[in-house]
Amino acid sequence: LKFVATPGTGATVTAVQSTRPGEGKSTIAFHLARVAARSGSRVCLVDADLRFRTITRGVGEPYAQGLSNLLSELSATSPAEMGSSVDDAIVSVERFALLAAGPQPPNPGDLAVREVVPHIIEILRHRYDLVVIDAPPFLGLPDAARFLQAADSVVIVVRRRAARLYQVQRLIDRLNVLGAKPV
Repeated sequence: LKFVATPGTGATVTAVQSTRPGEGKSTIAFHLARVAARSGSRVCLVDADLRFRTITRGVGEPYAQGLSNLLSELSATSPAEMGSSVDDAIVSVERFALLAAGPQPPNPGDLAVREVVPHIIEILRHRYDLVVIDAPPFLGLPDAARFLQAADSVVIVVRRRAARLYQVQRLIDRLNVLGAKPV
């Protein structure tokens, strides 16, 4: 994953994606961040799946602040204030930084399509060696697009005997339309 970053942009930003819930993308994202951190990289894991919040729930959900707070509060902030808010929302889990999902919003799809998403990812890109985004499942949900467009690469997780070939092909086609780079 370190070799798919755009040269001169800072950290590698990788989104982990699946065609639907329950295919294991959150598990893969968590362990990818964990292994990279244990190998000495500075890693930030972003729980961007605001509907299911699997990673945030998996680590005990002790976080009052998170991505949902940033998305709802940062639209009118300056870049300097935004960086400070991002720092306040990050916690340490198993040797890596976690930007938890935060409180579950009533409208995750509307919240995650805000223009502030690329700015948050850029702040993280310049502070870490690897940023892993646990993106919402793509098919049928509009909120994954902003996170996928901000990533250097997209790892597609497919559950054996559960995902259908046409779903995976649709996902790859949509990634190509967005300009996202499946690896």
